[in-house]
Amino acid sequence: MEDALAARIEKIERRLRSLEEKEAVLDCINRYCMAVDLRQDDAFVGNLTADCVIDLGDEAGAQWRGRDGARLFLDESVGPAPAVPRYRALHVSGRLAVEISGDTASAEGYSAVLALRRGEHQILTCGFNHWDLARENGHWRVRRRRRRAIGGADGPNVMVNVVRQLDELASAGVDPQAEAL
Repeated sequence: MEDALAARIEKIERRLRSLEEKEAVLDCINRYCMAVDLRQDDAFVGNLTADCVIDLGDEAGAQWRGRDGARLFLDESVGPAPAVPRYRALHVSGRLAVEISGDTASAEGYSAVLALRRGEHQILTCGFNHWDLARENGHWRVRRRRRRAIGGADGPNVMVNVVRQLDELASAGVDPQAEAL
């Protein structure tokens, strides 16, 4: 009886650690979005790995590398501080599918950016996102963000993990609507 209870507790503890790790990955992505929206440049850059890549692709093939590139991304995409008023835009994400393997993680999902422009609320962009993260000194940081706008030719291609999971469910004869990713 005690062995069964110990095994059950160990299984619950593993599941709890897994959920805590996924929550930490989601917190890292949330910090990225909020730091951009609130124009907290140092917090934004501190949430990235030194070799980070911000790849917004789309028509312009926009890509920024490293922490210096991330600061340039803020100036080019959001606008130069302090000229851009804070609290004028916000990133909104749907539920992200997270996979963790040791000290690396990935997350995929949808996002939209809303903004207040000339007194009107607008949707600036909507798209597909793939995030690669690394755990450094016990903290998750964004290593790469790939984003493609909806309607683009390669939009769904950034969602490689989700597509793989759906394919695996289909080949196993499982209804994806009935299973949680």
